[in-house]
Parts: sequence; structure tokens; C-alpha cells
Amino acid sequence: MEPMDWTPLEGEKNFWAPEKVGEEIVGEIVEITQGQYGTRYLIEKDNGDKIMLPSHKVLQSRLQGCVVGDVIKAKYTGELAPKVRGDKPTKMYECQKGTPKKPTEEKVA
Repeated sequence: MEPMDWTPLEGEKNFWAPEKVGEEIVGEIVEITQGQYGTRYLIEKDNGDKIMLPSHKVLQSRLQGCVVGDVIKAKYTGELAPKVRGDKPTKMYECQKGTPKKPTEEKVA
């Protein structure tokens, strides 16, 4: 094989993999799919980046009922120790669904 120049390949979708407690992501759900490990949510951030959320059971449970077009915020809150020795810890999340703020009326003095 002859020498080659190599160009990095990037996947179509980036994945959110929080590592530090307090990390959060905000975006609009643009796609919901069913995969091997459950429901997958693809969100689009304000800057246009599309990010796939992990298929963690707690995150899936918190986002259940959300639909395409919903704006969500997911915050990683840490790990819960496994109940059975040898199992992996459970990744924990807080999730919120955004609703547009109502305009406030200014009072005239």
C-alpha cells in the first residue's frame, strides 16, 4: 500500500457524555428513535450542533412524554451506587422542559 495522508472522519451525530456533576445540556428535541438500548433523543443546541443524548435509564425515564419540538435541559447529578455488588452505578439526571416566557407588562407611572 502506498503512503497516504489521513483525514479524520466525524460521525453525523455527536454524543453527550457528561463526566462532571453539574454538566448540563440544553436544546430542542429534533428526533426520537428506538434503539437497542431504548429511546434515543437527538437535540439541537442554539448554535445548531446536533447532540445525541445517552441511553441511560434514568435519563430515558425523565424524558418520557417529551416530543419532537420540546426544548429540554438535562443536568448530570452524579452516580448512585449499585444495589448489587459488581453492577455498574446508575447515572443520575435532573431534566426540565422549557416553556416560552410570557411577556411582562410594564407599569406606567
